[in-house]
Amino acid sequence: MTQLRLTELIHEPFHCLAESFGFSVVHAEDYPKDYGNAIVVLQSRVCRLRIIVERERVFVEVGSLQAPLDWAIHASHLWFDIGDVILFLTDGKTTWEYPFPDSDLRGAALIANQIESIAGELQPYIGEVLHLFEPEVFEEQRAGLLEYRQRQADKWLNSLYEKRRMADREAEL
Repeated sequence: MTQLRLTELIHEPFHCLAESFGFSVVHAEDYPKDYGNAIVVLQSRVCRLRIIVERERVFVEVGSLQAPLDWAIHASHLWFDIGDVILFLTDGKTTWEYPFPDSDLRGAALIANQIESIAGELQPYIGEVLHLFEPEVFEEQRAGLLEYRQRQADKWLNSLYEKRRMADREAEL
C-alpha cells in the first residue's frame, strides 16, 4: 500500500458501518513489498467483513464470526464474496460489479476511489447481509449460499468455455 495504510483508507467511507452496526477493525495486514496488497477485517456482533487490496484492486468478502482472521487459512466455506452474497439475497435480480479502477489515479488515491465506490454500493444491502450472517440464519442458509456460489462459478466457467469454442470455430473458418 503506498503512503496510507488500508485501515486509514477505509476509515471515512466505512464509518457508517461502525456507527450504525458496531463494526470495528479486528485484524489488519499490510504487504507493501507484494504489490501493496493488504487486508482489513471488520467485525460486528453477527459477522465479519474482509476488505482486500490485491494488486491495486479492492474486494470485499463477508463471513461468519467463525471465519478466520488470518488470510492464509483456507476457509472458502466461511468467507463469501460480497457480490455472491448480494446475488443470493436478491435471487440474481441485482448484480454487483466491483468498480473498475480509474486509470488516471495511482497508489493510495486509486485504492481510496474504489473503497468509496464500494462503500456506497454496499450500503443498501448491509441490513440484509447482516441478517443473513446472524448465526442461526447463517447455519440454515450456508448450504444454499455455497450451492448458489458454485452455480455462479459454473455459469461463469461455461460462458468462458463457450466463448473459447466460438473463437475456435471462427479460427477454423
